[in-house]
Amino acid sequence: MTHTEYVGQSPVNISVTASVQAEALHFNTRSNSHSNVFWNGTQFLELDVECSSETVVPIGLLFGRDGTDVAAVSAHYSMFPGIRARLVFPISALDGQSVFLPRTPGRLKSVVFGDRIDPAEVAWFEIRVAPLPVSATVLLHSAQILNTPSGAEPSGPVLVDALGQWTCREWPGKMESVPQLTSVLRSRLADVRERETDASLTAYGGTVTKDISPTGYFRTAKVKDRWWLVDPDGGLFWSAGVDCVGAHSGALVTGNEKLCAWIPDPLGPFADAWHGDSNFSWSTANLIRAYGTEWYESWCKLTRSELRAMGFNTVGNWSDLAFAKVAQFPYVLPLENFPTTEHCVFRDFPDVFSHEYTSNANVFAQQLTRFVTDKHLIGYFLRNEPLWAFGDFCLAGKMLERAPSVAPASRQKLGQFLHEQMKNDPDRYRTAWSTVLSGPEDICSFVCASADELPELAQKDLESFTVLMVDAYVRIPSDACRQVDPHHLNLGMRWAWVSSDYVFAGADSCDVFSMNCYKMRPDLEAFEMASARSGLPVMIGEFHFGAADRGLACNALKGVATQEDRGRAYRYFVEQAAAHPVVIGAHWFQWNDQPFLGRFDGESFQIGLVDVCNTPYAEIKEACRTTNNVLYDIATGTRAPLNEPPIEVEAVGI
Repeated sequence: MTHTEYVGQSPVNISVTASVQAEALHFNTRSNSHSNVFWNGTQFLELDVECSSETVVPIGLLFGRDGTDVAAVSAHYSMFPGIRARLVFPISALDGQSVFLPRTPGRLKSVVFGDRIDPAEVAWFEIRVAPLPVSATVLLHSAQILNTPSGAEPSGPVLVDALGQWTCREWPGKMESVPQLTSVLRSRLADVRERETDASLTAYGGTVTKDISPTGYFRTAKVKDRWWLVDPDGGLFWSAGVDCVGAHSGALVTGNEKLCAWIPDPLGPFADAWHGDSNFSWSTANLIRAYGTEWYESWCKLTRSELRAMGFNTVGNWSDLAFAKVAQFPYVLPLENFPTTEHCVFRDFPDVFSHEYTSNANVFAQQLTRFVTDKHLIGYFLRNEPLWAFGDFCLAGKMLERAPSVAPASRQKLGQFLHEQMKNDPDRYRTAWSTVLSGPEDICSFVCASADELPELAQKDLESFTVLMVDAYVRIPSDACRQVDPHHLNLGMRWAWVSSDYVFAGADSCDVFSMNCYKMRPDLEAFEMASARSGLPVMIGEFHFGAADRGLACNALKGVATQEDRGRAYRYFVEQAAAHPVVIGAHWFQWNDQPFLGRFDGESFQIGLVDVCNTPYAEIKEACRTTNNVLYDIATGTRAPLNEPPIEVEAVGI
């Protein structure tokens, strides 16, 4: 055994029984011949793992310091069921700057948790298998540290059939053949009928009212202590939307080819199902099978009909904008390439006080030029789920823990901030900073191991300056966008959740406070607080529920047991949200099921309103129709929302 290997015997069984966590495999990195191995310049830890299970297997990799059994950093992986594959952890990810790891063959999503740990501080690591709903056998064949990952392909049974369906399980509605798929899709298209005009709604789907003045564009208004969107015709509008409405639901197939029964030539008749040379969409291929060269036009017609049948009135984020225009649906826009700088303060937070950031913000805003007169555009999201906000991090403190070259403009601004502190209250400044700085200007070169070890008043100064940093982060691009497009709504940052008070900084430069909400019940307390702190209405950018009873091995970020439960969960969530006076919309994530092999980052959730064969799930379709058709009654208080919450089950897959 070489010095790079940790496993004393091979394979090591870390089997689990249903709902019982396996005993962790614990490795001391400072014992025997393995001492100092993590700080000898090696780049990767690689695990050769084999899983025998009927479901995706979640595996955790934990790293800790001497004297504690609590991990400083952990990585959570999801393994395909029934195969053998390599899990790769880059040692560089111990710095806390990464949240999601790049895909490698044979696994699904991987998420990193924790702040940071220097490789020299790593005293131990553990491999754990999380509780599962079924029993599983997990074999660890080897664990090695390497300068270059082996890149080995996974081995095991074929997991995906020619239609993109999971081979190892049967379920109601599973397509048995290409002819059956073709027949079903052609029959559904032939049955499409135009929906009759509803005289109680405007052309945009808002409620007809004589009390609201139209402006020709979407705006917000508070009517009798309730927030609303107002459509271009002056109708009160509550946005019931679906994200990722598109024909393409691509999987990363490179390295996973052996797990597939069929992958066509990228240059042949299924070329439209490819995005690049590694991303293939079975859902698109199935449309090509059914409709030939007119597959896209057929999909647009069919999808428009299905959205209307389900009662939706908004095409949500990351959707096919060409479809939104053809379908004449109100839609929202995700702006691309949020401004950044060459060196970031922490994770993806840029040097916001630099000329570089302002210049890039002005370039960023120019993409709105072609949308300025589009009356169907509700508004734009500045960006989605900033990674620096995945936790309560004092950004100014993180800045001081890094080299002075990382954010020089923000450091200089902090020096000016401290100079004002010293001028206004010399005694307080001395108490806070005199033990580490000879003067405010020294902050430009000051580096500390941990900002948490600075004097308490200094930490409070850094917290105050972090508010200014976040305010600039939001306000500078918001002002640039307003200069280019004064008509449409700035829907804000689309926060993953309210992780700290910092997310409210700069909110007044937006028109809407947006956040995603992966909970069984809409987080009404958080929405109320967000509206009170920002003075804005709230839009829910994402929510969903999935069940592993059909189609996929992973359910969702929020799981339920069956498709019927998904329908009830949708009804409860949306009706509770619509009944709250600060909420102006909620958008389901997403239209298609994610591919079994996982999208670009490995998510493989059963969260679609339609499956890989473009067939709606009947239970949730009916639930959407039932709730969406009474939303205005619920929002105006003439109808009570559903009050029986669904039962949550364990989420399977990260």
